Parts: sequence; structure tokens; C-alpha cells
Amino acid sequence: MKFNITLNYKNMWLLFGMLLMSILLFMLLPFFDVLVYGIFIYYIARPIFLRIKGKIKSSDTAVFISLLLFVIPVIFLGLYALSVASLELNKLITNNEFLSEGYIMMVTDRLVEIPQSIDFSSLTRIIQEHGGNMIAEITAYLLGILNIVVKLLLSLLLGAYLLKHASALRDFIEDNMLPGERGFTHELFNSVDSHLSGIFFGTVLTILATALIGTLTFTLLNIIAPPELVIPYPMLLGVLCGVATLIPAIGLKAVWVPLLLSLIIRAYLGGILFTEWWFLALFFVVVNIFIDFTPDLLLRPLLAGRGIHKGALMLAYIFGPAVFGFIGLFLGPIILVLSVNFLRLVLPKIREK
Repeated sequence: MKFNITLNYKNMWLLFGMLLMSILLFMLLPFFDVLVYGIFIYYIARPIFLRIKGKIKSSDTAVFISLLLFVIPVIFLGLYALSVASLELNKLITNNEFLSEGYIMMVTDRLVEIPQSIDFSSLTRIIQEHGGNMIAEITAYLLGILNIVVKLLLSLLLGAYLLKHASALRDFIEDNMLPGERGFTHELFNSVDSHLSGIFFGTVLTILATALIGTLTFTLLNIIAPPELVIPYPMLLGVLCGVATLIPAIGLKAVWVPLLLSLIIRAYLGGILFTEWWFLALFFVVVNIFIDFTPDLLLRPLLAGRGIHKGALMLAYIFGPAVFGFIGLFLGPIILVLSVNFLRLVLPKIREK
């Protein structure tokens, strides 16, 4: 049964719809970063999902496996970093005389004596004066951690929803928003989808390529490095270089600059700074060219271009994080893709009318 809506009632329904959309946007605004991360997860997990879905009947199982294959490498890297940290701590305890058993016993005895010398009236007064601020800071810190965990889970859930229902959601939009322009809307969605898929998949490939290049570079440098200047854990540092490509503005410098400074300090303390300076200079040049410059400025636009001008894409990767922070690394390319497709497809359509 079809209902005829008069002009007055039509205006009322439009106002009601605008009110609903405004409330919906207001509700989603605090989770805007979740939407962006969810879209990113969807695009990097979709190639795996499509391959698995062709072999498994259950779409839920395919979604679960796809996201699991996305999460497992992150967990593996975290466990690897923790294992390296534990080995270093064990080495520190074993080799440092200040952490020997006798020294630890002496420190323990001193700690036992501390409660006897405490003025509990003064301690109570300090807690009363500053305890509220301390509790507030601790609470804010814990809430910050909880917020990150919740948003990560929501991003994964959104990615899972899009993997399973993206095509149905797209059909719904095409059928209801512009039903008379279905061919045009279909072309627009295909273009945006193709560009975003290429860009986000290119970002992941850049991370992997940077991690591989970093690991290989550090390993080769260790072959000719003086014994006192051997680079520790080249694989871990290479992986950190790959992850550091996501850091706004600083990028890989967050990894190799502290590493270079540590090598300079080791060379100075070892008395070989002026004899082995060539290795430090070689490290600086090689890391800048092969790890810092090549993947981030050349490889990522090459892998992710696919119809988007490489210079514009490079600017999106620079200005996005500079304006929006970390989320700008993903939001910048999305804004660029939408803008390019608006100018290329929508604007000529508007001018025709």
C-alpha cells in the first residue's frame, strides 16, 4: 500500500529526518576515530576474507579467521618484544654487580628500616592534601587505557560487520539515497572503493616492506660493524621501523635516531669514536637512504597510487597526521579520495543539470 504525503507533511517528515540524522551524527561523533580505524581494518582484511570465503561456506568463520590473521601478527610482535626485554633484564641482573644478591639483601634491609623512621602524622597530612589529586591522576590513566582497549574492540567489531555486510549496506544506500541515479552511484562507490583499497593495502605493504628492509639493513651493517658497535636485535629494530611509519611527522626517526645516539655514546665511552667514526657515518647515510627515505616517500605512493596522483597522496600522508594527529594517517587519504572523486565524478554531473 502506498501513501500520498502532502507538501506540509512532507516538510515535517524532512525536518524530523534531519533531526534524527543530527542526533545520529552527534551520537557517533565521539567514536569518529573508531569508524576510521574500522574502515582501515576492513580494507586490509578484505583480501584475506574474500579468499577464505571462497573456500568456507560460513561467512562468520571467514570473518573470524580474517580478523585473527590480522591480530595474530600484532600479538606475536608484542610477545617477541617482551621476550627481548626479559632477556635484557636477565642479562642486566646477571652482569651488574649492583644487582647481585648481596646488594639486593642490603637494599632489602634498608627498606625494612624505612617504616621505623616515617612520621605517620606527616604522612597522613600529605595524603589528605594530595591524595585526591593522586587518585584522580591514577583514575584518569586507567580510564585512558580502558578507552583505548574499548575503541580497539569496537574497531574490530566494525571491521567484522563491514566484512560481512558491506555489500548489503552499499545496496541499501544505492537503492534509497539516490534511487534514480543508481548507475552513477554505483560508479562512484566503485571508484572510491578501488582507491581506498589500493591506498590502505599499500600502507600495509609499506609497513611490511619497511620492516623487511630495516631488518636486512641492520643485519648487513652488523657484518662490517666493529665489535663494540654491533646493532642489537636487528629483527626487532626492523619491525619497529615498519611500525614507526605510522607515527605522524617523526616517522622512522623515532627508531633510528635514538639508536644512532646510543652507538655514538658507546663509541665515546669505549674510546673508539675517532677511529670508528666511519661506521657511524655509514649508518647515518644508509639508514636515511634505504630505510627512512625510500619506503615512506617512494614505496608507499607507488604501491597505493592507483589513480590518485602520487604527489597529492604524499601530501595527504603529511598533512593528515599534522592536522588530525595519528588518526590523520588514515583520515587524510580518505578525505583525499572523496575529494578527488567528487571533482572527477560528482561535479561534472552537477554542471550537466
